[in-house]
Amino acid sequence: MADTPETSQTLATAGSSQTAATPLSQTAATPPSQTVATPDSPPRIPRTHTSPAIIKMLKTLPLVSILQMNKEIEEKNAVRSRKTFNHLFDPTAHTVPGSDEASLVSLDDADLNRFRIPSFAASFPNLIYAKLAKWIADEEIKEKPALAFPQLL
Repeated sequence: MADTPETSQTLATAGSSQTAATPLSQTAATPPSQTVATPDSPPRIPRTHTSPAIIKMLKTLPLVSILQMNKEIEEKNAVRSRKTFNHLFDPTAHTVPGSDEASLVSLDDADLNRFRIPSFAASFPNLIYAKLAKWIADEEIKEKPALAFPQLL
């Protein structure tokens, strides 16, 4: 699945982490109480979408708040990932692995589509997090003729 910003109805579960957004039509909602455990790990405990009340509140946040939260979540997830890598690379020096990553807060389809407009995306220069930036770039590549990006063929 391509990395796209997460829509308001998606959640990550163990073994499948949603990216910044997946179009609502391509995903199904997974209640936090139904996260799946793999044989190697216990059930994933939600960090962002912790209850139906929180999920409802997240859906009503203004876009700027969602972008701020997602940027912070992504930065913390990067620290967690690095901690896990360090633990796997040298468990003697790094005795504690990183914890599970938190899910990004969802962007609704209307806001997500607005990011296809360069001037809209430019309105949030310090709040565009890496997965959203990648999604914006991927969408731009899809819209350009194949000749504009021959190295990607």
